[in-house]
Amino acid sequence: VSVTGSTTVAPPCVASLSGLISAQNLCASVTTSVSPGTANAAASVNSTTVGIAGIPVISLGAVQSTSTTTCGGSHGTTTIAYLKVGSTVVIAKPTAIAPNTTVNLGVVKLVLNEQLPVGGTDAGLTVNAVHVTVNVLGLAKTNVVVASSESDMGGC
Repeated sequence: VSVTGSTTVAPPCVASLSGLISAQNLCASVTTSVSPGTANAAASVNSTTVGIAGIPVISLGAVQSTSTTTCGGSHGTTTIAYLKVGSTVVIAKPTAIAPNTTVNLGVVKLVLNEQLPVGGTDAGLTVNAVHVTVNVLGLAKTNVVVASSESDMGGC
């Protein structure tokens, strides 16, 4: 969403995915204001399952990320209500996650609340609530991002 004025864009949260990666109630919203200049993006997923043969099933519940940018800087947040990899419960109740928290479980690597600066001339931040990577001896590679939000501003 690119705007020059104050606006809110928030389509209904009815989108879902099915297949090896399934997700229900995908939501996204962007709110901008001119005075003071602020861009706020949010993304959430009610539940997600990554069920790819050869790796442990990953189950997520109520995942949300936010990214906010002003000309003074950016900040982001992630909350995850439930996270399970195979038989290991990593998060059992709603939890605010510290930026760039890494969890290694065998061949599965998770970066929770992954925060990446926006490149180029704009000021901004991308927040990936969950970034899953899997590398099984070069045979099976997986790269999945759940609930990604990006806010940025030009002309600062």
